[in-house]
Amino acid sequence: MSMETIIARIKADTDAEVDRIRTEAEGRRKAINGAAQIEADREYDRIIAEGRRTIKVVTSRILSQAVMDARRMVREEREKGIALCLSEAEKELNYRIQTTEYERILRNLIQEGIDDLGVDEGFVIPTERDRSLVQSILSTSPERYGKFVVNPECVLSTGGVVIRSRDGKITLDNTIEARIERSRNDLVYIVAKVLYRGV
Repeated sequence: MSMETIIARIKADTDAEVDRIRTEAEGRRKAINGAAQIEADREYDRIIAEGRRTIKVVTSRILSQAVMDARRMVREEREKGIALCLSEAEKELNYRIQTTEYERILRNLIQEGIDDLGVDEGFVIPTERDRSLVQSILSTSPERYGKFVVNPECVLSTGGVVIRSRDGKITLDNTIEARIERSRNDLVYIVAKVLYRGV
């Protein structure tokens, strides 16, 4: 065999071996790429699923916070509306104290206080301004007001009276402020019902 034939055969064998190695390497590369692609697809799906869960949790939290904030703002606005109504009612009461209607209101406060106190004799403690009016009310109807007399001390109030038993053991504050304060919860409920019915 000639040298050229040997070289040609070696070259052919080498080319065949190179082709075989190249084909095997290409197969391995495709297998590795396929496995890597499958792993990459799995990781992508996992990241997307985790992202969706995170978005759902964050969205839910934001929505819950927004609902709580909205409820708080509505509640605060309702409370402001109720406070405004109660403030206007107090202004109206203060106005009525300046009118002739006040004598009737004062008579009722005295009579209710005496009735609620449940004793036959005691003191009616007026405001300084109402002292003579209370004295007049008590003296014009002694059968109605029993043995209740005007107390020498005065109460600090915009109007109304404090009723005290003779022995001082029972006191009933029937001033305008005390009546409003005792009725505040009922007033708040009534005002809320009128203002925000069905809301």
